[in-house]
Amino acid sequence: MRILNLTPHIVRFAYADGYVVAYPPDSAGPARILEMEEKRKSIGVMPVTSKKHLGIAGLPEPEPDVFYIVSSIVGEKVKRPDVISPDTGPSAIRFSDGQIEAVTAWRAWV
Repeated sequence: MRILNLTPHIVRFAYADGYVVAYPPDSAGPARILEMEEKRKSIGVMPVTSKKHLGIAGLPEPEPDVFYIVSSIVGEKVKRPDVISPDTGPSAIRFSDGQIEAVTAWRAWV
């Protein structure tokens, strides 16, 4: 089994026994949502825009025994069984300033 990190950040996974595995960003670059911004209307002189989802870039086709770490927003859009995101909820290990040090679970999007 391989896990490839398609986010721009190092993702650390902490096992229950304290062992931590670091997944550096893959050299292919991050998976991201392609969007187009459209002006919808105005409120007085303030423009109101919306974003149109055009697809996902940087996410390879599924391969046997390969999982892809992506951002939650990408995972939510693609909903594939080989796509996971760091579970940044209450189970995540945080530094004193609140930044995430490591996660202890993955989030599936199917």
